[in-house]
Amino acid sequence: MNNKNELDFLLNLLFEVGNSRKEHPEGHVRAKAHYAEAILIKTFLHISAVNSMLEKLNVVKANGKRIPFVDHSSIAVMVRAGLESYLTFSHIYSNPDPNITDFRYHCWDLQGYIERSKYASNDGEFQDLIQKENQLRLEKIELLESLDIYNGLSPSKKNRIKQGKWKLDYTWADLAENSGFDRLFFKANYSYLCEYAHTGRVSAMQIFGALKAKKNDVLINPMILTCLTVLAKLIMEYVLINEPSMETFNSNPNNIIVCNKWKDFGENLTLDSN
Repeated sequence: MNNKNELDFLLNLLFEVGNSRKEHPEGHVRAKAHYAEAILIKTFLHISAVNSMLEKLNVVKANGKRIPFVDHSSIAVMVRAGLESYLTFSHIYSNPDPNITDFRYHCWDLQGYIERSKYASNDGEFQDLIQKENQLRLEKIELLESLDIYNGLSPSKKNRIKQGKWKLDYTWADLAENSGFDRLFFKANYSYLCEYAHTGRVSAMQIFGALKAKKNDVLINPMILTCLTVLAKLIMEYVLINEPSMETFNSNPNNIIVCNKWKDFGENLTLDSN
């Protein structure tokens, strides 16, 4: 299979393992599993968007001439979003210590209540929701305060959690390194993707240059490789927390072969890689 075919393969596999659900009892255990699936779906949608954008568009010039073009700028934005979604999943759900997983989940969950409380709306139904979630936010803080990990933190870190800083002092580079990426390579790659999200000058220069030279495909290939690695790592981590997904994953030997290939590829990339 070529890279595009393997991207299709891994997207289909992620869809299959995501649909292999395990029912959980009501309460925090169920909510934690529900949001794991939600992050998986979010990553799937971002990379599916990338996949669809690989089809060439036609840019029409003033003289009516059509130039085939791949929108690598939008692809970069979606790749970054998919990468961050995976790193969030890995940070919360892939630690072997269930106490750490619970703690990180509750910190992340609290951030959601805090963030939505900042939204302004005169809609009565929305105001009722905010009032309800304010109570849930207080209950979440009370739950966190009952955890040993939380009580072992410094006052400043406890305050950061109550402000919605779910990563605490971790950066995206920290999360990437903890998930198996080379730190320096990730920082360079992530910085490049952020240039497009933030409309940095480099991104504008590359867009103009790619249109002029008709070589924008060269800019796409590294992003596809990032997507392949993200999908492989996410699949292999998700199946570890959902037994039916593991059964789906193990049902085809090619699933293991392709995922291991791209997981190893991404984790072995360094700034010295050719």
